[in-house]
Amino acid sequence: QAFTRGAFTRERSGECGGHFEGLMPATSASYAALLRCCRNPNSLRDGKRVHARIIRDGLDCNTFLCNLLVQMYGRCARAEHARQVFCKMPQRNAFSWNIMIQAYVQNGHVELARRVLDEMPHPNVVSWTAMIAGYSQNGCDHEALELFGQMRLKGVVPNEITFVSVLGSCAKLATLAEGKENHASVVDSGFESDVVVGNALVKMYGKCGRLDDARSVFDRMARRDVVSWTSMMAVYAQNGRAQEARVVFDEMPQRDVVSWNAMIGAYSRNGHGKEAIHLFREMQLRGVEPNKVTFISILD
Repeated sequence: QAFTRGAFTRERSGECGGHFEGLMPATSASYAALLRCCRNPNSLRDGKRVHARIIRDGLDCNTFLCNLLVQMYGRCARAEHARQVFCKMPQRNAFSWNIMIQAYVQNGHVELARRVLDEMPHPNVVSWTAMIAGYSQNGCDHEALELFGQMRLKGVVPNEITFVSVLGSCAKLATLAEGKENHASVVDSGFESDVVVGNALVKMYGKCGRLDDARSVFDRMARRDVVSWTSMMAVYAQNGRAQEARVVFDEMPQRDVVSWNAMIGAYSRNGHGKEAIHLFREMQLRGVEPNKVTFISILD
């Protein structure tokens, strides 16, 4: 892709291009396009070069570009640099605060992320959800559920992404009562038809040992994806029901390597070594490339 706005033209190579020597002063839209290319730590050097150009061209007070800089540094595992940009911003909007929370969360700094949320003048559902997801993703599931309760007390209405994180924490803690309560809230909010929420409900009931409830959710799903089928199969497998898992596996309209691994693992963990090896051979015959997880399951 070439970015051409009259100010400059450059060709992308690698993440952000890596060659900035020929750049002429550019517009904020051009710099925004470059910053969005910097998505991981391998892009940090290029991201810093874009940042330097933005400062040189006097655009470092632009809220839009500063937001993207915070986001870029977060993605490049430099939360401290993201914070520096955030603190120097002359004006911040809701997106500024939310991406600062996200920058901390995705780098494992949940306490610092929570501090940003607490300092935020008017947190919205995106802010609360980012922090709840951060807690859930970093193993702070009790904190995630506690914060969700505070969010509800504040009158903030959760969205489907909020429920996915909350249900994930309920699953990991195997808190059936709280999981069922949130299921009722999902239904009241009209999100039960969302495939990702449905998948989270299946997993939650499975982790709580409620196979019939998991199957009931699965059967009511208006649309299912590969994750839906694999989740239902995993529910049976983790509860020692390898044969029921195989029935689900055989009914799957499409399978990926994760699905094959889940079924092979189900056989392996439930003492069906011969069936696991047989399925592994069938997987190869069907042209599905095994990965590290496949071989670990077979060795087990």
